[in-house]
Amino acid sequence: SGFVLNTLYVQTADTLIRQPIIFDASIARMKSAYGFGFDASAWHPFTRALRAYEQSGWDAAYAFLLRYYEGFQPPTAAEALGATRSDTRLAEYPALSWVLPWSFRTPEQESAYRISVMRKETRHWHKTKHHAEFTGFKEFGPTSTSVLEMELGRLVSLYESIRKTGFKRELADDDVVLQIINDGQSETYLVQAGQHRVAAAAALGLDRVPARVLMFPVPVIRLSDAPMWPQVRTGIYTESAAIHYARDLVQKDGSHRAKTLRLL
Repeated sequence: SGFVLNTLYVQTADTLIRQPIIFDASIARMKSAYGFGFDASAWHPFTRALRAYEQSGWDAAYAFLLRYYEGFQPPTAAEALGATRSDTRLAEYPALSWVLPWSFRTPEQESAYRISVMRKETRHWHKTKHHAEFTGFKEFGPTSTSVLEMELGRLVSLYESIRKTGFKRELADDDVVLQIINDGQSETYLVQAGQHRVAAAAALGLDRVPARVLMFPVPVIRLSDAPMWPQVRTGIYTESAAIHYARDLVQKDGSHRAKTLRLL
């Protein structure tokens, strides 16, 4: 059954306090913004790379991720998200600038944020405080060999750690963070942080992982609220296009995109 969030608000004195919620989330309900699902019946490039690693080792996983990054090089934000309807303005923006209909950031802010995250993760991975150049994005190509090796290294490291010691939630900063999307009939969990951890857990056959609900702007994104979504109000999405994207996110599992990329 779906995770009901209608009781997340706690009245304390005269103040309504929005409480962070941690729960054991079903991996089968999780998706990336690109529509990729994580469990065995779905398709996600990170999970599939780890299954290649499990079966045939590092080189097989590397070859798979290389095929993915070479095959998925969307030129626009519309093609990155698969939101290619003519009634969005996403085709006007480069791939790295994609925004979700309910996002408060502008496309330019999203692009700058993703570049800063990649630089931070590169410094952390290489254990350096020096400036890191942006040489590609982790979620699609084109990207550099160094980014590919870093992403596979992160995946394999997490896979081996979870395999040996189990999935541990030790630091709040390392939480899997979800947004819950409700289309009126069912829910999906959009992974906003922690895709590597979810992919490793899924590859190892775990059904659930502890996750934190993203409480801003609201704990549940409901399709009935689409007229008020920020990027609908700015005109980047029409209401119809925004609902179509969200409904696809809930209903599809990534295999359709994998077939398009000739990876399935």
